[in-house]
Amino acid sequence: MPAFNMLGAYFGFQIAKEIGFWPALLIAPLAVGLIGALIERYGLRRSCYGHVAELLFTFGLAFIIEELVQMIWGRVPVDYRIPAGLNTTAFTLFNTSYPTFRVFILLIAVAVFGLLMLLVTKTRVGLIVRAALNPTADGRHAGP
Repeated sequence: MPAFNMLGAYFGFQIAKEIGFWPALLIAPLAVGLIGALIERYGLRRSCYGHVAELLFTFGLAFIIEELVQMIWGRVPVDYRIPAGLNTTAFTLFNTSYPTFRVFILLIAVAVFGLLMLLVTKTRVGLIVRAALNPTADGRHAGP
């Protein structure tokens, strides 16, 4: 849900402002993950009235998160600076400079992709997710 992405960005901004970029890089996603787990456990699991109730719950939750963020950080964009250690040029190719920060983001994205791929293919949770996506035992999709 995009509201959680926004929440993570603002958590990262606030934590980086207080104790630095590197701790924020670790703490903000964990905090948002914990909030998401609590919402799933105590909110979504209790809305056992079908998909419409779940949809309404998550839609309303997105509005609540957005309003809370605006109450805490305001409606004006915040000034988020690239950390000094990553505010350099990683390399230059064909007269185009590539910032270290962008290369860092690319490496983080590849690492997250790899970890998710391992999670889905090598763990029990991944087996459950794959089984939920493939409802028939023989691998064929049900329906016409």
